[in-house]
Amino acid sequence: MYRILFLAVFLFACKTNSTNAVVQVQEETNAAMTTLNSDDCYKDRKTEKSIDNIEGSIMIIGGEYYLNCEGYKRYQPCNLPEKFKKEGAVVKFNGDVKEIFAHERRAGTPLVLTMVK
Repeated sequence: MYRILFLAVFLFACKTNSTNAVVQVQEETNAAMTTLNSDDCYKDRKTEKSIDNIEGSIMIIGGEYYLNCEGYKRYQPCNLPEKFKKEGAVVKFNGDVKEIFAHERRAGTPLVLTMVK
């Protein structure tokens, strides 16, 4: 009888803890995501495409912040929040890729972030 009671209490405790852990991870993930307003800080440029769920690391070149991604792709976000301005930090982001004018050379493709985490 004691074995059955112990087993029932043990299983109930394990189930409760695993459910709480999942909820806690979801809350931490949601809290870390920053949705940005859609104000376009590159108003004079056309949007070439929208990108979603891209991973990149923060880098600084000449005092400007860039998102360095796979495939030698580098974006220059105009609205990167202060809390993400840490060189080497890895982030996931969504955004609108803007055009590069024919007469200019840039270290990164202009980007308006719509979400970063």
